[in-house]
Amino acid sequence: MNQVWAVVTGASSGIGAAFARSLAARGHRVLAVARGSDGLVRIAEELRKAGGVVETMATDLLSAEGVAATCDKALALGDVELLVNNAGLSTSGRFLEQAAERELQSIRVKAWGPAGRRGGHSGPMVRGVKHRMRASRAGPGAKSW
Repeated sequence: MNQVWAVVTGASSGIGAAFARSLAARGHRVLAVARGSDGLVRIAEELRKAGGVVETMATDLLSAEGVAATCDKALALGDVELLVNNAGLSTSGRFLEQAAERELQSIRVKAWGPAGRRGGHSGPMVRGVKHRMRASRAGPGAKSW
């Protein structure tokens, strides 16, 4: 049986949770990824109660290990049709008054870690799941890479 999945990072609240809900309602199996497990437990219960298929993964996508573990789990589940890279960090206040390391972490998690480009190459998460995304082309929104 072909199991097509959508991977949603930052899925425990806000826009990420909304993506997870919408995709599950459309019949996608969802791998919900976030740093904290509490929000993931809540969204998973909600999706399952509505008849959705969901797996969760609590991991920090700032670390290479977290990205690798997410890719490994996604690929073990089946074909990945969609990656919603919604994980992020935020700071508040004046930019020049922020700690440089915190700003760099925000760039890392959003831009080059999971799905962005670094030196003209895909980030590790896209490289990790792209061949499965390319192979599935199952949904109406599937794109050619």
